[in-house]
Parts: sequence; C-alpha cells; structure tokens
Amino acid sequence: MRQHLTRVARQSAVAVFLCAAMAGCSSSNPAGPSPGFEPEQFLRPGDYRLLANSTPQQAANCSGSQPNPFFALAAAVTVTRDGETWTARAKSDVDGDVELRLRRIGDDTGAGGRVLLIVVEGTGRGVAAAIGGGTTQTLSFIGESRLEGRALFQGSAQGTATGTIRVTSAIFGSFECSAVTWSLVPATSPF
Repeated sequence: MRQHLTRVARQSAVAVFLCAAMAGCSSSNPAGPSPGFEPEQFLRPGDYRLLANSTPQQAANCSGSQPNPFFALAAAVTVTRDGETWTARAKSDVDGDVELRLRRIGDDTGAGGRVLLIVVEGTGRGVAAAIGGGTTQTLSFIGESRLEGRALFQGSAQGTATGTIRVTSAIFGSFECSAVTWSLVPATSPF
C-alpha cells in the first residue's frame, strides 16, 4: 500500500509540475514566445527522461495479469533534431531501444491569438527500460504507436500514445494497453 501511495504521489507531482510549467509559460510571457523563438524549437537537444504511465481512464483499456493496472516508468533518452523532426532515443542499451519521433503540426492559441502551446504528433517504437530498486520495468511499443500531444516552448512535451503497448514489471505484472500517457522532460528537472 505504501509503495502504491508513493507511486501515485510521484505521478501527481509530475502532473503538478507540468501544469505549473504550462501556467508559468502563459502568464510570464503574455505576448507569446520570446524574440528569436522558432516554432519548431519546442524541445532542446540533450538528455531527457521519457515518463510513461496509465491514467485511471486508460487502465480500463488494459488487459493482463491484474485488473485495472497502474504503472509509472521513467527511462533515460537523448533528444536530437533533424530538420522539423525531434527524435528521442534510448540513451544507452540499458535504457532499451525506444525511439519517439515528434513534429509540430500547429498551435493552441489563447486570447489575442498568442500561442500558448505547440501541438505535436509523431510515432513511438521499440522498448523503453527503467531500472530501479533492483527491478526492471519495460514499456514496449508493439509495431508503431501514434503519439499526440502538446509542448511548451523549448522545454517539455506530453500527450497520449495509442496502439498496442506492453508493460512488463516485477511490481505491476505484464499487461497490454491501447493507450498510455507519455511525457518528455529535461533530465535536470526534479521529476
């Protein structure tokens, strides 16, 4: 029970962090992005964490070794840019062979037409692995999954992955989901 509460607290902290970051982005910059901002520059090259989890609504679409499975995974990835495409790849073999490819497809605008968030889409494939507390968890995109989401200016992105996604964990068991939540946050963030 205590481990479950700790996991829920971490997941809630990530959600609070992302919400606070989004609110800070829109309130501290009322005129929109800073001078010199490139709309496609929604991430920065470097080390990130791929966070993946199931929400209570998504868990209802999962099947496997336990009813309504909940999981949270954090894997190390490196983000690079090639033209208009941003790619997050597993940082090392220990982290799996996951690859997320994202591109900007539009903007969410607020009052006055200012851009609040960048709309992104892309694909996910491969396996993300996270090792902690002596156990390994993996998240596998079976085939290619579709990614949809929103990004903050030059910082982080989050959204939903849909397709066939398998999670394997000594703690959570093994199950498949048709949708999970994903986030890319800089490795230096507190979450």
